[in-house]
Amino acid sequence: MNTLCALWERVAVNFTPTDIAKEDRLPILSQDQFVILDDLVEKRLNGIPLAHLTERQFFLGMEFAIKKGLYIPRKETELLAQTAISCITSSFQKKQLVNVIDVCTGIGTVALAIANYCNNTIVYGSDIFEPAIDMAIINSNHFNLEERSTFL
Repeated sequence: MNTLCALWERVAVNFTPTDIAKEDRLPILSQDQFVILDDLVEKRLNGIPLAHLTERQFFLGMEFAIKKGLYIPRKETELLAQTAISCITSSFQKKQLVNVIDVCTGIGTVALAIANYCNNTIVYGSDIFEPAIDMAIINSNHFNLEERSTFL
């Protein structure tokens, strides 16, 4: 049911998960939107990852943009990010500026989670795959972290 709701949200125009939670119901779809939804459900049943269909992925409470062909952050990666955040918060004073380098950053999940939860950080992410870097920059702007993040 959660998968269908996520796909429904993707098809619904001008609705966010927050809007749907407030309404406690899914928005009504037009006939054209039902055709799109049916196509998305078929793709999901054929094994295409949900994140590639919805073009978003939650990671440490943050909703990241993602596109087909890009690495989908896993729950195990959240553990890595949580550990880094914990180390930064316990090892450095809040006033002390900390530079963080995230190699193989992908769409910037670890780097941006660190920047989001540790205000005393500047993060640098690198990746060999240019589309991933482009998405990391989009995510950085989405979270208003562009002044404290650089992706190369």
